Amino acid sequence: MTPARALALTVHALVALGLAACASSAGSTAAPSPTTGASPVLPTMTPEATIAVPEPGWFTSDGTALWLLTATGKIGRLDPTTNSLGTLAVVDATHKDGGFAASPRGVWLADFDTDLLYRMDPASLKVVARIRVGTNPEGVAVDPRSGAVWVANH
Repeated sequence: MTPARALALTVHALVALGLAACASSAGSTAAPSPTTGASPVLPTMTPEATIAVPEPGWFTSDGTALWLLTATGKIGRLDPTTNSLGTLAVVDATHKDGGFAASPRGVWLADFDTDLLYRMDPASLKVVARIRVGTNPEGVAVDPRSGAVWVANH
């Protein structure tokens, strides 16, 4: 075996070992093989809790809890420590599926019809700001590091 061939086999073996190590990491899944078409191996998951959610709609996370926006425009916090849904607050937006995001500084809801972004206090869920954002906002994202809020318009 030539030195170049031995080096190539070693590199391929190391890449294969690295991929196998990544695939066996907690929560990881292996990508399907492009040559075999095999399906990825998915980890077995068992729910830790089941929480009844009335009128489920959209979910988002602020890094500490899961937030719910119902199909009728109510917002609530799912507490991961108690596995319970907090009080649902009604938001006065007219078109409630323009975008939804949360951060420790606020819960954000874009109103497609009025071109407003609502900022709610995460503790009280009271609207603390109405911000004009452009035509027909459809998406909201919050950068967890800077706190910047991004809105995508139609």
